[in-house]
Amino acid sequence: MGDRYPLKWVTVVAAVAFVLAWRRRRWWIPLVALPSQFVVEQYTQQILALTVNRGHPPTDVGTYPSGGCARVMLTFGTIAVLAGLTWNVPRRGRIAIATALAVLVSVEGYTRVYAEKHWLTDVLGGWIFGALLLGVLVLTVLVADGRVRPPVRSANATPVEVTTTA
Repeated sequence: MGDRYPLKWVTVVAAVAFVLAWRRRRWWIPLVALPSQFVVEQYTQQILALTVNRGHPPTDVGTYPSGGCARVMLTFGTIAVLAGLTWNVPRRGRIAIATALAVLVSVEGYTRVYAEKHWLTDVLGGWIFGALLLGVLVLTVLVADGRVRPPVRSANATPVEVTTTA
C-alpha cells in the first residue's frame, strides 16, 4: 500500500478530483499540494536515509525512516484535509476520517515489520516523519486558502525597550 507507484496514481486522481471540486475558488491549491507532498516526502526521506546509515533487515533493504509509512500518512492525510476543506464534514465524519487514516498508517507499519522490510524503529520514525510533514503541509494549505491569517499588529502598540544593567 505504501509503495510509490500505486500512490502516484492515488495522488494524480485525487489532484484532478479536488481541482474539479475547487474550480470556483483557489483551484490551484490541490493541484500544487498533492504532487508536492509526494515529491517532498520522497527526497526528504532519501536524505534522511543517507544521514542515518545503519544495517537493513535480513530480507530487504528498508531504510530509516520507513518511506511507505510516511507516504501513506502524507498522501491520505492530505486527501483528508482537502476533503474537510471541500465539504462541510460533521464532527463524526471527521473522527471517522481520522480513524481511517490511523488504521491505514498502522496497518502499513505492521505489514512493514511483519514482512521484515523494516525494523520497528524505522516504522516509528516513518510515522513521526510523516506526521511532521503532514503538519507543515496542513498549515501551508490553510494559509494558502486564507483560513489562517498572520497576526494583526495593533495601532496603539508601542515597542518595548529592553535595557540591560551591568
